[in-house]
Amino acid sequence: MFARLFRLTPQDERVFEAQRADLDNREHFFRDMSLIDAKSSALLTHVSVMLAVIAVLLAQPNSSVWKWIFTAELIAFSVVGVLLLRCVDILGPPFRRLVPDAEGKLEEYYRAEILLRRAIFQGMLRAVRFLTVCLIVIVAIKSFV
Repeated sequence: MFARLFRLTPQDERVFEAQRADLDNREHFFRDMSLIDAKSSALLTHVSVMLAVIAVLLAQPNSSVWKWIFTAELIAFSVVGVLLLRCVDILGPPFRRLVPDAEGKLEEYYRAEILLRRAIFQGMLRAVRFLTVCLIVIVAIKSFV
């Protein structure tokens, strides 16, 4: 069913395997992709927990100001989560086919992909750190108000 839906053929996988086998720096690329994937997954876990905490806080009786503050935090963490999902995307058929290799373009494609994922991860790590501290401060202030 999925093979028909996504128009997959065994030839798609053979082409993908051959393209990856031709990469000169294959181990480096795959190691970096694996590291970024693992770290992004761990950060996504933290984001998920924070979203659950904010949802619990929103479910409690709050004034409209606090609801706006918690909603803003919820939206900010949701955006971070969506961006982190980009870091764990898988290259290859059916949706992310590799470019045909002509004069090292495939290696440049992998380099650009790793650079993009690393930039997204590093930016989102800093955003999560900031948003987590903000939520701690917000909860502390709400406790005393």
